[in-house]
Amino acid sequence: MWTRGVKHGLRGATLAFALWVAALGAAAEPVVLEFSGWGAPSVEAIFERFNAEHDGIQIMLVPGGAAQILARMAAGTGPDLYRVSWAEFAPWMQQGLAVDLTPFIERDQEELQLEDIWPRALEPFQLNGRQYAMPHHIGGNLMYINIDRVDEAGLPLPRSDWDWDEFVAYAARLSLDRNNDGAMDVWGFVNPQMWAFSIAMIASEGVRFFDPNLPAFNVDTPAMHRAMQRIYDLVHIHRGAPGPGERPNAAEAWSSGSAAMTMQSANPSWSQVDFRFTVLPNPSGPAGRVMPGGPQPLAISPYSEHVEEAWTFIKWIVRPDIQAWISGELGLFPPARRSAIPFVDNPVLRIFGGELENQLVYTTVAHSTYERAFIQQMDAVLAHRQSIPAAAREIQLQMDNALAEAWK
Repeated sequence: MWTRGVKHGLRGATLAFALWVAALGAAAEPVVLEFSGWGAPSVEAIFERFNAEHDGIQIMLVPGGAAQILARMAAGTGPDLYRVSWAEFAPWMQQGLAVDLTPFIERDQEELQLEDIWPRALEPFQLNGRQYAMPHHIGGNLMYINIDRVDEAGLPLPRSDWDWDEFVAYAARLSLDRNNDGAMDVWGFVNPQMWAFSIAMIASEGVRFFDPNLPAFNVDTPAMHRAMQRIYDLVHIHRGAPGPGERPNAAEAWSSGSAAMTMQSANPSWSQVDFRFTVLPNPSGPAGRVMPGGPQPLAISPYSEHVEEAWTFIKWIVRPDIQAWISGELGLFPPARRSAIPFVDNPVLRIFGGELENQLVYTTVAHSTYERAFIQQMDAVLAHRQSIPAAAREIQLQMDNALAEAWK
């Protein structure tokens, strides 16, 4: 009986040990997080570093934009984490498509060092006092200036505190028709149709383009009329910028040296050129100067089965040392401004960091509608098919409709 009992005990112990080993092996399998919405090459480097530092969690990119993410959510599936544009995120919060991060933030506040994150990088992702996304980097638009073209025109560089009238006059003097055939070989300013250009002018007059408290757009205003008139004068009166029929691709014009100035984001691709260039703050208006842009959100899907692990990734990517690495290696400006900016060597990013005090996150809804409506109506004005007041009214109407649709 004793022998039999020992045998049974040993058999039971062996079985328990086998089950423990199997459980240990199962536990060793990492949780795999699916991420969608950010397919730039920089994301691969970020994921590689995270995966190398975390044995129990691995993150992978599943390609797909906002439409694909919404389709997966409608089906009740992933991804676990996603990024859509800061200009799209407000309705996602409103419709419950992002996990409320507030309990995690409160629990891990000491580890998170939230006080180190630039406040304006957090505000666009807040609703009713709750936080629904965290920023992984901040974007903004500044004036890039080709110093070789400035020298060719025999001009000094503008002051950093220039105003919009000085900008228009400067762009006019930088445009060059080298062989006098009526076609510009160099445009003083190449992309007057860009959304940030008009927004910077409007906001520098103190107009709140989008009021999230109502919510409402303020488009059909005297400030918009003046911005559109300035663009008209820049194109037709001063020949400092191209109209719709002669407008080149801004990236190609800048890289080829046929654009003396362009307004663009603080992005490494605009710095990869064969000529000397500098970056200046945007011109000032009566209310000061404005850098339109916004932080890029990381959010957790409410359909994720791995919310805790997804939060681990978000905590990791907003750490000051990781943000400093992302800035130095990948050229993206960090939301952890106070601790990361000393590590930023890129001169463009340093100027950008100094302008964060003037950053305007102009809206987080209907951004694509404004881009489309403004270009369409501004081009109609430039082609003399539409008056400025009528164009502003039409943009206002389209924005009101888009807002009503987004807030359904």
